[in-house]
Amino acid sequence: KIFEILNQKITAFAAINKLPLKMFLTGGIDTMLVYSFFEKNKIPIEVVNYSVRKGEGVELDLPLHNTLHSWIKTY
Repeated sequence: KIFEILNQKITAFAAINKLPLKMFLTGGIDTMLVYSFFEKNKIPIEVVNYSVRKGEGVELDLPLHNTLHSWIKTY
């Protein structure tokens, strides 16, 4: 039941949204869940890759992005 509700909400949002969808994958459960619904429904999004200067936070680089993407495809 939860799956159907989330799937319906996300596809309805994508149908009315006119702006480009961009997503920063933090690796958290919430962003990964939403990303998986976008992928499942073939909703086009741009995955953004922000790098932060050393000492200001964690740098998300391409290898980490690829790892997160492969986890979604696997699970």
